[in-house]
Amino acid sequence: MLHVALRLAQQQQNQQGILYCYDLMANLAFDQLQLEKAEKLFINVLQLLLSKGTAQNDLKVIHISLKLARICQLRAEIEKADIGYKWCLDQIEHEKYKDRDSRILYGVINDWYAQFLLDRGDTSKAMVHLKEAHKACNETQGDISEQSVLLLNDLGITSFRAEDMDGAEKYLKEALKVGNNLEDKSQLGVIHANLGLILLEKGVLKEAEKYCGEALKLGKRYEHAESLDQANYCFDQIKQNLGK
Repeated sequence: MLHVALRLAQQQQNQQGILYCYDLMANLAFDQLQLEKAEKLFINVLQLLLSKGTAQNDLKVIHISLKLARICQLRAEIEKADIGYKWCLDQIEHEKYKDRDSRILYGVINDWYAQFLLDRGDTSKAMVHLKEAHKACNETQGDISEQSVLLLNDLGITSFRAEDMDGAEKYLKEALKVGNNLEDKSQLGVIHANLGLILLEKGVLKEAEKYCGEALKLGKRYEHAESLDQANYCFDQIKQNLGK
């Protein structure tokens, strides 16, 4: 259907229609991880936007550039991805307090760049960007949101990777506190298990068992495979620890 709509827009020389179709097709390919196709379509959208006089710091241009950076990351084109993420951060810097949409995009860029840095093992820089993402999330969505829980969990895991166990415990407990106020609690099993692993690392065995047990219960209640896997892994680690 999209290809038919695109052909129609091209026949009518409807630039806005062409742009809209390319954008939809690009995002569909991106979501399906058809990276080469998505890249070509996003570049088409960018060219159309810039030919119309759209500024480089326009949110649409930055958002597409962010997805192109992500495509580079997924293809292990590390240098290109790094340049792309930094370019997006530079462009959004003066726009980040302009309105809610700018603030949301600022948070997304920091979140994605943090994940990129984590993949490269740069935990200290990743923490900086995750904190910025969490701050932007709370400012735009309020303190109680699913995204806030996910970011707090990421902050906890990153603290763990940086060998900051107290920081990891703090962030994960905050994630649980926020998550318990959400209607959808299906993800909380994973966080309980993560916290159990942190407490095990700190040598607090009884507390670790408690959180791993809660992770298992939540995993079963919500039929959440990741929670069950993480809970079982947590118990395996506890058994290994007891066997030392």
